[in-house]
Amino acid sequence: EDPSNAELVLKMLGLPPLGTGTPDAFVRADLSLDRVCTPAYAALPPPDGEQPLVTILICTYNRAHLILDAINSARIQTWPREIIVVNDGSDDGTQELLDTLDGTDGIRVIHQENGGKPTALNTGIAQATGEALLVLDDDDKLMPGALHTLATALFAEPLAGCIIGDTIVFDGQTHAPLKYHPATRVGPGTTEHMVVQNIPGLPGASLIRRSTQRTAGHYDPKLIRGQDMDMYLRLSRGGDIRGLPLPTFWYRSHD
Repeated sequence: EDPSNAELVLKMLGLPPLGTGTPDAFVRADLSLDRVCTPAYAALPPPDGEQPLVTILICTYNRAHLILDAINSARIQTWPREIIVVNDGSDDGTQELLDTLDGTDGIRVIHQENGGKPTALNTGIAQATGEALLVLDDDDKLMPGALHTLATALFAEPLAGCIIGDTIVFDGQTHAPLKYHPATRVGPGTTEHMVVQNIPGLPGASLIRRSTQRTAGHYDPKLIRGQDMDMYLRLSRGGDIRGLPLPTFWYRSHD
C-alpha cells in the first residue's frame, strides 16, 4: 500500500521503477496480502511418471461435524492413494456417517473401542499398504496437489525418510488464513540434532517413507500428548527429514 520503500530499493539496485498499472493485490504493512479472489478447491491433473501408492491415515473421535472436510481434502488428491479412517469409539454419529463412505473412492473405515489417538494410529498403520504414509487429523485439510508435491520429492530422494511441507493456519469459523508455518529447513545429515531442538513440522504436512516408519516403530500408547514429537525423534534415526518450501497443509484453529 505504501510503495516508497519498494521504489527506493528498486532505485538502489538499478532496476526499473514500479509499473503504473492498477495492481491486482496490495501488501499491507503487516505483510498480509489484500486481494479480491474467488476461493477454488478442486482436483489437479494427474501427475506423470512413477507413482507409488500413498496411505492417508485419518483417526477420528466425535468429529462428525468436521471429518468430511478432512476426508474430502484427501479424496481430491491426484497421486495414487488409499484413505484409511479409524473411528476411535465415537458416539456422536461419526460411525454412521463413515459407514456411508466405507468402500467408496479408496476409503477403508475401521471401527474400534475408544483407546486414544496413539492406539488408533497404530491400528491404521497396521492396515496401511502404501509405500509412504501421511497422518491427517480429523479437523485439518490437505491442499489440492499436496500428495503430488510431497510424494514427488520423497521418492526422488532415496536418503529422505520424511518430507514435510509448509502449513497455513486458518480460522475454523471464517476459514480465513491466519498464520504461515514453514517446515524446518535443514541440510542432509543434521536431522537428529534438529529434531532435538524443535519439532520439524506438523504431521498433516509430513509424508513418511514406509521403511522409515517401520524402523521408527509404532506410536507410544502411553502418550496422551506429545506422541508426534516422540515419533519425529524416532523417525530422525531412519533417514533425513527434509522441509519442502511449499504449502501443502491447512491447520484448523478452533476451540
